[in-house]
Amino acid sequence: MDTSIQRKKSLIRSGVSCMAVLLCLLLGGSIGQAQNITGTITGTVTDPNGEVLPEVQVTIQNVKTGLSRTISTNAEGNYNAPLLPVGSYTISAERQGFKKKVLTGLVLQVDQTARVNITLEVGGIAEEITITESAPLTDTVTSQVGEVIDNRRVQELPLNGRQFLQLAFLNSGASSTTGSFDSRLQLTGPRLIINGQMEHYNNYTVDGTDATDVFYHSLSISPSVDAIQEFKVLTNNYSAEFGGFTGAQVNVSIKSGSNAFHGTAYEFLRNDQLDAKNFFDDPKKPIPPFRQNQFGATMGGRIKRDRTFFFGGYEGFRKRKALTRVAQVPSDRMRNGDFSEFVAQGQPAPNDPQTGQPFPGNIIPPDRFDPVAKGLLNLLPRAISGTNFILARSESVDDDQFHIRVDHQFTNHNNFFARFSFDRLEFLEPALVPIFDKAVTSNTRNASISDVHVFSPRLINEFRFGFNRTTGGEELATKGFDFPGMTGLQGATRDAANLGVPLITISAFSNSYGPIQFYINRRDNTFQYVDNMTYTRGQHNMKFGVSFSRYQFNPSGDGGGRGSLTYNGLLTKNSYGDFLLGLPFVGFIGVGDVTLHGRSYLLAGYLQDDWKVSPKLTLNLGVRYEYLAPVTDLDGLISTFDPRDLSHPRFVVTNNDPRNFAPGIQGRIPLPVVSAAEAGLPSSLIIPTKRNWAPRFGFAYAPFGDDKTVIRGGYGIFYAFPSFNWPAQLKYIPPFLDLKLVINATGGFNAQNIFLAPAGGTISAFAISPLFRIGYSQQWFLNIQRAITPNLLVEVAYIGNLGLKLMKITSLNQAQPPASSPQGPRRLIPQLGIFSWNESRGSSNYHAMQVRIEKRTSHGLGFVAQYTYSKSLDYSSTLNGSTNDQSRPQNSRDIAAEYGLSSFDHHHRFVGNFVYMLPFGPGMRFLGSSKGFAGKFLQGWQVGGIITVEDGLPFTIRDGVDR
Repeated sequence: MDTSIQRKKSLIRSGVSCMAVLLCLLLGGSIGQAQNITGTITGTVTDPNGEVLPEVQVTIQNVKTGLSRTISTNAEGNYNAPLLPVGSYTISAERQGFKKKVLTGLVLQVDQTARVNITLEVGGIAEEITITESAPLTDTVTSQVGEVIDNRRVQELPLNGRQFLQLAFLNSGASSTTGSFDSRLQLTGPRLIINGQMEHYNNYTVDGTDATDVFYHSLSISPSVDAIQEFKVLTNNYSAEFGGFTGAQVNVSIKSGSNAFHGTAYEFLRNDQLDAKNFFDDPKKPIPPFRQNQFGATMGGRIKRDRTFFFGGYEGFRKRKALTRVAQVPSDRMRNGDFSEFVAQGQPAPNDPQTGQPFPGNIIPPDRFDPVAKGLLNLLPRAISGTNFILARSESVDDDQFHIRVDHQFTNHNNFFARFSFDRLEFLEPALVPIFDKAVTSNTRNASISDVHVFSPRLINEFRFGFNRTTGGEELATKGFDFPGMTGLQGATRDAANLGVPLITISAFSNSYGPIQFYINRRDNTFQYVDNMTYTRGQHNMKFGVSFSRYQFNPSGDGGGRGSLTYNGLLTKNSYGDFLLGLPFVGFIGVGDVTLHGRSYLLAGYLQDDWKVSPKLTLNLGVRYEYLAPVTDLDGLISTFDPRDLSHPRFVVTNNDPRNFAPGIQGRIPLPVVSAAEAGLPSSLIIPTKRNWAPRFGFAYAPFGDDKTVIRGGYGIFYAFPSFNWPAQLKYIPPFLDLKLVINATGGFNAQNIFLAPAGGTISAFAISPLFRIGYSQQWFLNIQRAITPNLLVEVAYIGNLGLKLMKITSLNQAQPPASSPQGPRRLIPQLGIFSWNESRGSSNYHAMQVRIEKRTSHGLGFVAQYTYSKSLDYSSTLNGSTNDQSRPQNSRDIAAEYGLSSFDHHHRFVGNFVYMLPFGPGMRFLGSSKGFAGKFLQGWQVGGIITVEDGLPFTIRDGVDR
């Protein structure tokens, strides 16, 4: 073909790629990172005397797909092939006057830079030498710290529930803690803590596309184990290509098709017939019914040989777990107003509020029953014995996911893939009665498109588009049930989407009645656009790129509009008597709209230069810039508190139109309400942080000039972008939401009208400081790697980091002692009550020695053993609170007193994993020559295991407070 035509086609393709990037940037676009979903093969070609050889033709070919790339070594004898799909490769090198050399068996992993040096022997080019080559276990090219969980370990190591993220705890510096992400939304995955960084600061990607749930920074979609090729966990000093988070960067690679067809089908079963009894179970009773099925299939292959490939996978999960709980409900006598059972137990009978005397016979006449009480009694089940009711129902979980991926090679210079993943989860949490049930749904769609174009052996470009959508949330069985209309309950929401039963608490009974008071729904979209370019010149392998991410964050809820009623016996001396007569002591209700139409974006750019200074030394130099726009509301209906001048405290809103305020709240707000423009604040109500420069430095030094011993180290700054759960709270404060608390101390209101009563007390709220700053972490490390044999590596490392300006929740309006006097005058702002305040006052530090031993699979056995000796300190170890930690300080005026061991701190932790192929069957040690059934049956069996030994967790002893 005419070279001018080829040049024109190349220019056209270049123009199309550039136009695509520009178009995407203009259209908008999650805290998106330029995640590396490929690998790099690099090296130096020399003659037998060690002299470098220029102009050597190096061809790298993917064994399964036939993709090949040909490169010529430069004047320094170096070759570099970035942006290669993960998989097995063959490398051939040839030059006139030397024998052709072919290296086979090289496995390239995700985000790996494999250095493969080649020595050519003198001879004819027709002569060929073929050897099996593996990438060295040491890393002589990069200074990032992390670990690849390869396909063998993903497939063979035992996992409870087959949740792949459990394998991330195999990393050095990983730590687990009690509790989980917000179970109300059934967020995916365990709480992964890496090198002292909170679980909220991890980033998750699938094929380079953001898979981080913006609500809590948890994993939004968890691919099935059979769909995963491998995944990598970066833990310290990763390159400038990565950002936005200070913790782990978890990048999952979905399988792709090849020229050969391959597939799997599976079923994993757990049930009560195969389970042992719990230590506390009654030995005389059978194990409660339990059924769990996890099943699926995958298939991959070619559509067109060496050109187009496909992969697809489906997995279903079904779980039914019997729950037996004991609850308290009114007995039959109580339902009829008969209090003789209370009197027999020594409890007081109710007094008639009209006379102040006990009711005749200790029986409240049914014609005195409150309509709200009668409405609830009609919903409650009958007691089985006394006031006891045994709940025997099943908790259910249904989850379905599928993945489809298509790879296409236009030419050896242009390859493309597209993937779509879908996951739908339905979780039913049974309550005392079905009408109080809660269902949680979560629908996630994740898509990725990538195009890699080789403009020349020195210049390669990758464009990637990603999309992540998460919808669903909590659904109440009472939704649409017109309890207020049936009972005459006034003031509760009449919105059809939020209608239901209020939460009712009677102190005589151990449990409350009704569904949760607040519920959460969301509809979140992330659009991600990334363009990376790799350029090789001399001893420099440079990579630079930009990413733009656009967020649509749309949480919604009822804002407490169904209300709650509490009965404590103050008015009749018996809480159940108060209930029957409709005399609550406390009425609480939320009035207002808490729906947020949040919008934000992230713009980032980076430059990374891996400079091979000498055969022994490589420097990794990088810088990254990131700008995360604070969340704004499309309707301008968010509010905060402005503390910059405490002599004139005020609320600040984006839209100061009173018609948007919660009904009736204007007369209750004790402070002025001003617009953002008047306060000198942007529409987000938070002054943006614009100086987010993140330099990175690292080195890899081979002191003996080989790949057996490597000394590596580095330092970098990493920013910790907050989750969007916090801006959503700006809808839950005045003047857009009025949380009314009515104390009915004199009995002047009844259950039907208490929500209409004037609220008492002071307004309490949550706010984010307008001066909030993005937190960051300084991280550094030094390690020594030594390859004892080609398949055995020993590594010793020191890891450290310092977190600064981290998110911290305090009480802005904490009351001063002594507690014997009223709280109001003791508060900084007497007009306000408890005020949760989010600001940038947190810090942390972590230091660790980490020892790692890896045996690459040989003779059927592969294992990794890791020991960590560490200490982690912080002011708060979580942002949400858990069973082992609290997010709020005991004394906000003495933050320094909160500094101590992290709630997830393990001083000593050992974790080891192994996979061993049993030596039975054809070609193995035992039954190696067998051709019968026994040999075939025993062939391919493997044993795998995970061993974790760690010391205990610290805890904090807390006393009651009056603040």
